[in-house]
Formats: sequence, structure tokens, C-alpha cells
Amino acid sequence: MEIDQLIRSLVVSARRATQTELQEIVTHVAQRPFSSRLMKINQRLREELSACNVQPTSPQLPSVEVHLLKRIYVEQQWPHQTTVVQFEMDLHQAVLHRDVQIWTYLRLGEHHVGFLAPSHVQNVLKPEAFIFVAYCADYSTIKTGFQANSAEAVFNGAFERLVQHR
Repeated sequence: MEIDQLIRSLVVSARRATQTELQEIVTHVAQRPFSSRLMKINQRLREELSACNVQPTSPQLPSVEVHLLKRIYVEQQWPHQTTVVQFEMDLHQAVLHRDVQIWTYLRLGEHHVGFLAPSHVQNVLKPEAFIFVAYCADYSTIKTGFQANSAEAVFNGAFERLVQHR
């Protein structure tokens, strides 16, 4: 079975994945890119970036760039010199971590798998204990990645069919 279809099937059925299926999902997601879909930079983020003397070059940027700007300048969870490539590598490293926790869920009608792993990004102003990575099987891309202090901080609402696999 194709991996994105497997993820959708797990979400719909609320079935727990086998260890083999989990390994296939981890391997797949660790090779997938972050979404590059263009996103409008909303007024609030524009103001927060401006307070940090950061002026986006365009009113719209690829999703990965918008997320990275927010993680660096607003949340202060990644170092200032982090590139998009390094950010994606950090998220892939989290997905591959031996102690990663894995969930499947439906959010805003989209089928996701989420990964929570101990954070290796600690030399920043506001480090957290974990890195969370959300992968959308409907678009075959990573939708978000950020640091969090617990699973409860991530899964605090708006998640349907939430199943922890590991």
C-alpha cells in the first residue's frame, strides 16, 4: 500500500499501526519536503517581524519560509542563521529519532501523522523539550514543525480521530 494512503486509512479507521507500518511511515516522512505553497504573511506576523527589524521581501512566501521566520524571530526556537535546508533537516532528524512518539489524526479535514521527539535544537533563547512535526498525507508534505514542552501542549484541541501509535 502507498504510504500516504496507509496514513489516510489509519486516520479513517482509527486503527493502530503495526511496527512495520510505523517504520515505513517514518522512512517516508523523513524524506518528504516541507510545504512550499505560497502563504500570505498576515498582519500580526508582519508586525512581529517588524519589531525584530525583519522585513519580508514579499507579501507572500513559501510556507516553509513563513514557518521558519516565525520559529526564528517570534518564537525564538531556532538560531538566526538557520536556513530552510537546515530547518527541514532538523525536522527530519526529529522524525527519525529513536524515541519519537507518533500519532495519526484528522485536522481541518486533512489526514495527518504527527511526530514528537526530544529536541536537539537547544542553543536558542526559548528552547523546549521536544520538536513536533506534522505531516499531511493529503499533500505529501510536512505542514509544520516547532518546539513544544509536551504532547499536551501540541494536542490541545481541534484534532479528530487522534490515535497514539508509539
